[in-house]
Amino acid sequence: MGSKIGKEIEWHVRRLWLAPRLLRIYGTTTPERVHLFRGVSPIYIDTADRRAMKRILFDSIRKRYPINRRFWKDFVVTAKPTAALDVGTNYGECLFSTCYEPQTVAVGFEANPILVDYLNRSRTDHPQSERIRIVNALVGEKPGDEVDFFVNELWSGGSTAVGEVAGAMSGHSTVRLSTVSVDSVLEEMDLKSDRLLFKIDVEGYEPYVLLGMRETLTRADYAVGFIEVDAGFLEKAGWSPARYDAEVLHQFDLYAPESKDGSVYRRIESLSAYISRLDCKHIHFDLIVTKRGVPLGDVPEGWVFLDS
Repeated sequence: MGSKIGKEIEWHVRRLWLAPRLLRIYGTTTPERVHLFRGVSPIYIDTADRRAMKRILFDSIRKRYPINRRFWKDFVVTAKPTAALDVGTNYGECLFSTCYEPQTVAVGFEANPILVDYLNRSRTDHPQSERIRIVNALVGEKPGDEVDFFVNELWSGGSTAVGEVAGAMSGHSTVRLSTVSVDSVLEEMDLKSDRLLFKIDVEGYEPYVLLGMRETLTRADYAVGFIEVDAGFLEKAGWSPARYDAEVLHQFDLYAPESKDGSVYRRIESLSAYISRLDCKHIHFDLIVTKRGVPLGDVPEGWVFLDS
């Protein structure tokens, strides 16, 4: 109870502290159209969503540049993908943050039906809207499954298809969704995916997304991805690190963060071995993966990848 009260007080103090800057820049403390720090196009948000306010609006005002957006923007330039897949797009702060080369088609996958209108409005304002596509669906291992999806109406980033993860948070409603797979969507869109870039952040559902893109990965000549790892969420979804290694991650070379700011990554033997060495209760980090045996290639300026 004390922790919740403390967070509530912190929330209101932060809003008051940033209010003068918001008024100066936007003329209101709750703008629906936000200019990202180092972004190329504005994005639309729901100002009743605390994640949108804190992680998008407040971070932009404070000139914060999150590691997931840095990865997306930098590797779009150096990897020159034919397909760039943002699975768990949320409001599109990665998807709409950059411009794309002529060969690239960017696809944003978002299950939360509440966010679709915001994504479509942001896509319309993007200077390369014709190269960006939005898929409102739950991404899983195979298409056609019926799955409960838990929409967090207070913090959109907490929306998930993992019931036990949703149960640990408040403010959820449940919708029934049909699943798609990355393989099925790319086949339907007839997209080239010989050079693949992807980002996956789906609150513990990441293994199922990766299982549903096996054919795409097999066909790709090059693939690099950014995957959120939360050991607690994975456990609630029924995945141990060892199972994740054996059934999914064996097809990748894995790089875990070496530095606190996330700019230095070191190759690791396996997820399970890496997690076993961590001395913390809440294990949460971002894993960068490449198709096994395929060189990483050009590394963006400011990024360092070390051998194990």
